[in-house]
Amino acid sequence: MTNKQNITRRTALGGSAALAAAAFVPKTPALAQGLDRIIMLNGTAPPEPASHYFQFAEKNGFYKKHGVDYEFRAISGTANALRATVAGEVDICFIDAWTGLQAKDSGARVKVLSAFCPKLDYAIIGNKDIKSLKDFANRSVAIGIVGGSTQSIPKIMAQKAGAQVDSIRWLSVGNNAARAQSLIAKRVDATMVTSTYVARLLSYDHLHLLADAAQEQPDIIYTFEVAREDVLAKKKKAMEGFIAATREGIRWALANPDKAAEIAVATVPDLPHEETATAIRNYVKRNFWEPSGRLPPKSLSATAALMLESGQIKAPVAYDDFVATEFTKV
Repeated sequence: MTNKQNITRRTALGGSAALAAAAFVPKTPALAQGLDRIIMLNGTAPPEPASHYFQFAEKNGFYKKHGVDYEFRAISGTANALRATVAGEVDICFIDAWTGLQAKDSGARVKVLSAFCPKLDYAIIGNKDIKSLKDFANRSVAIGIVGGSTQSIPKIMAQKAGAQVDSIRWLSVGNNAARAQSLIAKRVDATMVTSTYVARLLSYDHLHLLADAAQEQPDIIYTFEVAREDVLAKKKKAMEGFIAATREGIRWALANPDKAAEIAVATVPDLPHEETATAIRNYVKRNFWEPSGRLPPKSLSATAALMLESGQIKAPVAYDDFVATEFTKV
């Protein structure tokens, strides 16, 4: 989703956070009396359907039920989301693992609060003359930003398949919709997108599925929710309410997939409605979300090891140093 950057409080306050603030998309009314305030910033805009569990909880009133005055915002770019969190402009951000681990490696005082969406949701789609990832040499691949997960994951997978990865042309295109459109228009040879876009891409005769990243990399983390260490301590009660409400939102969606699909369609009305609804139903069918919000230790270990091996972080990451385990124990 994003490239490696030194995300510290100083850099967050140095102008990038102001840019992030300008792009916020407020979704809920301001302060409610008697409730603990939480501002949650989604690092995808419009919000990816994989993250719509926040909307499920909000639209059903679960945040208020659990004592949280909840405000949802969205911004394009997980690095922007994390900078705003480090700067204290928001309390929690939804970001990819690459962004979070690189920030921690750079000294950011942040921790994982929860991981309701820890499983990879990526598939690699390409032109049919590319028979496998081994054939990626000298091909153009659409990515989000250089150094982010949308480059690193297919690069690692192609390398394992035997491709000469140094010859791959990585083109920074943008979000999933932009990458999908680039592939449809034949401006690139391949890309990696979330499952929401797979059916659309495979409806074109010149494209086919090259790899399912979730199947090939089952222990690699997709996303988690992150907060500053001092905010976790200061707003402990509100964070507990956030966890309880989001858990309830996911469990509600699992029991009510059609109603969840309706909320998702209303959240991203500019995307094809049936495409969004199908994505939500598939998430439910696959048990894609993790209702407990607990990040599996083996997933953090595998992801950090992969990033360490590829030079994207400099030091190992200890689970208890990076995960606020007290919030998702129960």
